[in-house]
Amino acid sequence: MAEVGPPVSASSKSTPSIAPRPIPKITTGKPTFSPTPTVPKTLLDELHEKEDKVLEFNHLPKPTSEKHEEIRRLVSNTIGKKTDNEPIELEPLYFTFDEDEFAVVDMDPFLIAVEFALQGKHILIEGHTDHQGNDDYNVQLSIKRVQKIRQLMLDMGVHDDQISVVGYGEEVTDHTDKTEEGKQQNRRVDFKAF
Repeated sequence: MAEVGPPVSASSKSTPSIAPRPIPKITTGKPTFSPTPTVPKTLLDELHEKEDKVLEFNHLPKPTSEKHEEIRRLVSNTIGKKTDNEPIELEPLYFTFDEDEFAVVDMDPFLIAVEFALQGKHILIEGHTDHQGNDDYNVQLSIKRVQKIRQLMLDMGVHDDQISVVGYGEEVTDHTDKTEEGKQQNRRVDFKAF
């Protein structure tokens, strides 16, 4: 005869236990392996990183082209070397006769003025005309020219409080109006950075 143990009560039955699922771990650290060998940073890489941090700190957009990078470097160097309080006179931008359209394709003077403003300088835009036409009309034309440049600078991200404009008309001429070349050089916008 088989041994019979004590009666089993319902409360003493053992129930199988279900092991809890492991909780997935999310790691934010860098992986411990590298799929490609690491290349040591060069001095140029370090300079680019430093420039990117400076741009980010000053809220400047990154250069969009080699030309833009060249202009940014030129402006930064000019500001860094400046020791007096005199305004920085920039190259003028020339206009077509009796219009507020540019006479030449070279937009570097405008782009340089924009960069000075983006790097914290105040820009004065001065509009001029040749002597042809009525004085009042020429003043209005010079104002149209500077307002067009002002709007373009705003479109490029320059804050309005960094721009001042004035239209002189034919009052301030740098060249004689007796030649076509002289007239063309008087139809201009001058930029000064303070």
